[in-house]
Amino acid sequence: MTLKFKYKIFLIYEFLNNLVFWGPLLIPFYTQYPHLNMAKILLLQSVYAYSTMFLEIPTGVIGDKYGRKISVILGDVFFAIGALIYSLFPAWYPLIIAEFLMGLGTAFASGATDALKYDTFKQHRKEKLYFKFLADTQKVMSAARLLSALIALGLAALNFVRWSFAAYGLMLFAASGLIALTIPEPQIETEELAPNYKQIVKSSLSVLQENKVLIKLLSAILLIVLIGYYQMWIGQKFLEFLKASAVWFAISRIVSSIASIAVNHWLPSIRKRVKDSGLFKLGAILGILSTLGMILFSTVSISHAAQLALVIIFMTLATRIYAATRLVLLNNIQKQIPSKVRATVLSFNGLLNSAIRGTLNPFMGMLADLNVKLVTYILFLSGAGAQLIAKRLSKSTKE
Repeated sequence: MTLKFKYKIFLIYEFLNNLVFWGPLLIPFYTQYPHLNMAKILLLQSVYAYSTMFLEIPTGVIGDKYGRKISVILGDVFFAIGALIYSLFPAWYPLIIAEFLMGLGTAFASGATDALKYDTFKQHRKEKLYFKFLADTQKVMSAARLLSALIALGLAALNFVRWSFAAYGLMLFAASGLIALTIPEPQIETEELAPNYKQIVKSSLSVLQENKVLIKLLSAILLIVLIGYYQMWIGQKFLEFLKASAVWFAISRIVSSIASIAVNHWLPSIRKRVKDSGLFKLGAILGILSTLGMILFSTVSISHAAQLALVIIFMTLATRIYAATRLVLLNNIQKQIPSKVRATVLSFNGLLNSAIRGTLNPFMGMLADLNVKLVTYILFLSGAGAQLIAKRLSKSTKE
């Protein structure tokens, strides 16, 4: 089976995986059905985060010991079941069960998905092609999110917000079936693979202890991902504060998806011109400008539609370049990790990410309920600082 064929299958997989119909409708869903405030919404997300945290390493080891492919398939199936529960039983306790299943699914897929892709390229000795693949993946993901946002716009207009989760669950079942039927397990150095759980974890910890560059890169991507996570959640709460309807939430995702397609199309050429360090600087500048724009247009007296449109544009301006720098960091991280422990090492970082989010979520929710404007401004401005910190942490990596 050729790499060209696998390349296309991975892109189709990512397209199906990113038809996130519920993505722009989260806040409208939570306020219409379970009637949750931001503190409870993020408390619910803590269930997801802690589920992911406690299961990251065991599922990562399964990926390294039994194969990345089975981990990816199980991840999609568990997440899909959780999504179906969201649509069928939109109440507090069923949603807790759904979040646990989604956390389990994410834990299975988080490190294994990236490891499956990278090791497939490595098997064909085409690692240098991996960054182009990441850029192409981002284009496909953005196209899928654009399509799903357009569909979400229709769901919002028809008051079918609740069923956006079930529709996504069906896409995940299709994605897992595609991987099961078409992608073989990549052949890696299995003779060097540690034979049991304890030895795999020990080998992974040794890689982390011995590779200081890897630690810095993992710290940088952790910071970028955390800021992006809270920008997404608090940003939606901010739109609700500005009295945006569910339709405007869908429009926000449409704008974001179009911007992602544009950024990812030009990312390889931009990276060649300004190098990684220049990309981080650009991210910091856009973070500052976007925050100033949000402050200005959320306070001046203009029409409601114009206010929402301009705030959405400035929010998008910051978050899309942050996604681009995350892509650069991920590419550099993959080069630092041996194939035999790739899924487990990536799961360690996912574990730390989940632990931090699970702890911070209730506090961030309470702060947003108290003063969402101030929290939003500080959060988006912090994104600019995160870019500069990430630039410093990643400067040891060759561009």
